[in-house]
Amino acid sequence: MNTSNHDKYDLSDEQEQWVISRARRYKVRRQILRDLIKQQKGCCAWSGVKMRFEKKFLHPPTDHIAAVIDHSSPKSDEDGYSIVCHYLNDTKGKMPFYLFEALRKTEEWKKAMGRMKAQDKISPEDSNTIIERFKKEK
Repeated sequence: MNTSNHDKYDLSDEQEQWVISRARRYKVRRQILRDLIKQQKGCCAWSGVKMRFEKKFLHPPTDHIAAVIDHSSPKSDEDGYSIVCHYLNDTKGKMPFYLFEALRKTEEWKKAMGRMKAQDKISPEDSNTIIERFKKEK
């Protein structure tokens, strides 16, 4: 029997509640969101940082690493979705899409994502410090 790696990841109660509320709000099938969380193991698709799914952080997002749905193409469902942290999705929303896509291909972006992930391993509950690592050059 061939089971993919994401089948071994179990959603927490908070993640399941997030799926229900986001599916209703954004008119996305619940299973799509469950599968994304499993594939990403509860982490941001861009940075790899463990995201927060608890209701108190979600609407409006009050934590930089709160989980949000990102449309792969702005305002379009055609290219699918990712689940990313609020701060990075907000950053994407403040620039033209073509510019954000170009930025994501740079070494500096990749280094910044690596710094965030490394900080998340050190202090996963300290979202401000995680974001500060994104902003710093080294």
